[in-house]
Amino acid sequence: MNTRTLMLMRHGKSDWTTDTPWDFDRPLKARGENACQLMAQWLAVHGPKPDRVVTSTATRALETTSALRKDLQLISAQIHEDQRIYDACVETLLQVIKTHGAESKTLLLVGHNPGFENLLMFLSNAPLPPSNNGKLMPTAALATLTHYGAWDELTFGCCSDATVVRPRDLLART
Repeated sequence: MNTRTLMLMRHGKSDWTTDTPWDFDRPLKARGENACQLMAQWLAVHGPKPDRVVTSTATRALETTSALRKDLQLISAQIHEDQRIYDACVETLLQVIKTHGAESKTLLLVGHNPGFENLLMFLSNAPLPPSNNGKLMPTAALATLTHYGAWDELTFGCCSDATVVRPRDLLART
């Protein structure tokens, strides 16, 4: 049986004070950069390490991926950009996974809500508790799911062992 791991990482906190008129072009703010670095360091220690990363092409998602790159020792060939992730619904995200999964056993998507929360709730075979602020995936959160099968067999409730790690959870431990 093929065991696969899907990870969903929401981009870090974006900067609303920039003069860019487009949501797509908003960068991370300092707090977002710090949270992404914290999550990258945690993931490097606690794993699993993704063999492929697919990121939204929005500025804040690319900057989040850049933070992961160093700590996870990712090479350029492991990182792929897909504009479909930005503002994607569950069906589109499933297509992204099928497109990029191929030989990958551990796939990490970097992107946005509400798509990631919706995908997590769609795939998980058990409900997940929200954070203290009521969000399942606040900025820089990392969800991990286990799937026993091929990427093109993802369906409602097919994933087990779903977990969500949030930057505030890690800060509370220190």
